[in-house]
Amino acid sequence: MNKEEIKEKVINTIRNKFNIEDIEINEKSNLVLDLQADSLDIIDAVMTIEDEFRLSIPDEEVEKWATIENVVGYLQERLNS
Repeated sequence: MNKEEIKEKVINTIRNKFNIEDIEINEKSNLVLDLQADSLDIIDAVMTIEDEFRLSIPDEEVEKWATIENVVGYLQERLNS
């Protein structure tokens, strides 16, 4: 899976889980500041991402995620290793 496919899946998941329709989401979007996600939103999104990408994501890694770019980078690294 290439970076664009991963990014598209992540953005769609975030859009659905955070119930965001009217905000532009891109790689630089900050999960908390721009998308106003709280910890429960992030946990819910991570569980969905784990299901969609069929992998387990350690909590320590999730704590490093601030932007969509962080999420996509992590997934790209894991999926291509």
